[in-house]
Amino acid sequence: MINLDGPLVTDDMAFVVTLILHGFQPEMERGENGVIWTVPEDELDGDAEGLISDWMKGRLRVEPRRFARELAATRKDVYKLMGISDQPQGRRVDRRAV
Repeated sequence: MINLDGPLVTDDMAFVVTLILHGFQPEMERGENGVIWTVPEDELDGDAEGLISDWMKGRLRVEPRRFARELAATRKDVYKLMGISDQPQGRRVDRRAV
């Protein structure tokens, strides 16, 4: 989901990582079914529209190693926000144990 009516709102982690790699700083908050990221409307410009268009068409490229590092860091932040970062490794994540 990518909503551009006002601020940019998305729940797509791969898209958020791509935004971060392009200099945006999405704000993360807990949603009903997970995490939602928002980029305020005043931070969006013509370049953002081109970036989103290229993303939707599958034409956007990023450096793979940077993407992997930022994805891992973003995932860690999500786990921390959701309260599941302190559960034992090698166990299935119990989302109700918050």
